[in-house]
Amino acid sequence: MLERILWNIELMVRENVVHGDLSAFNMLYHEGQVRIIDFPQAVDPRKNSSARDLLQRDISNVVEFFQRRRAGLEREPERMARNLWNLWKYGEV
Repeated sequence: MLERILWNIELMVRENVVHGDLSAFNMLYHEGQVRIIDFPQAVDPRKNSSARDLLQRDISNVVEFFQRRRAGLEREPERMARNLWNLWKYGEV
């Protein structure tokens, strides 16, 4: 499920959307599918200077949620956010 949510975050960034408040409370799971909700605070990274920090917070929140539930899950959310941001910044995502 973590991979699917990270894929969704990448998809949103590709469409110039950073959720800005992504956490377990904004991820709904039902019958094997996940839905991300609550977008009123979403920002366009082309127009919001805080978008990079918000993206890092979103990824950190998601990864930490899954790490608390699965021992041994090794992810580096800061690196992941930096890589995704750079891919977006240079038009590679």
